[in-house]
Amino acid sequence: MGSKIYVFDKSKTKDDSVTTNVLSIDCRSHTVQHLPSIAVHVYTTLSTLGDVINGKIYVLGYQYRNTHSKKVMVVLNTETQTWEPMMTMPETMVYYTWPSSCVMMDGKMYLRCSNKTFVYDPKENRWETDEKLDLWMNPCVVADVMYCYDSDGNVLIMYDPKQRRWGKVRGLEEFLAETKSCSTFSWTGIVGYGGKLALFFPK
Repeated sequence: MGSKIYVFDKSKTKDDSVTTNVLSIDCRSHTVQHLPSIAVHVYTTLSTLGDVINGKIYVLGYQYRNTHSKKVMVVLNTETQTWEPMMTMPETMVYYTWPSSCVMMDGKMYLRCSNKTFVYDPKENRWETDEKLDLWMNPCVVADVMYCYDSDGNVLIMYDPKQRRWGKVRGLEEFLAETKSCSTFSWTGIVGYGGKLALFFPK
């Protein structure tokens, strides 16, 4: 975020409770600062724990109470360097495993749980679902548009949250046909870089 990297790491305290520690690494001054910790077990199997909206980092995790745990979302305000009040996840999400994909589009957080997508609007502090989004995976967002690779159709597809519809990226037919012939497991990833998309394949 800007010139800083924020690192979240869980640790156990003396009373066996779980705490998430936060480090802020300033890449310009090459310094490290310890930020306030929080009694939440961060969900570390996601490639992103959450994401950034308007200077705030949204982090997914568990809060443990005795032998029970509940899914929560915590928000780190990077301007004040403090944690905001903890938010519980929607009851309908409780029955799903943790999201396999998480992206930010148009100021909202999109979480895919199995074949259902939950959308969090921080302005309204409201959760909803988007029935247009089902089996998207390995996404990349550029200019508030989500891009994904469809291995069945061997195409790059895109989703516009404002129009709430899918489309296909044209002009890649020859390229994708060539890369698919290189390997059975041809697709490896897609990332955003300076407002552009970078596609990665083995050869």
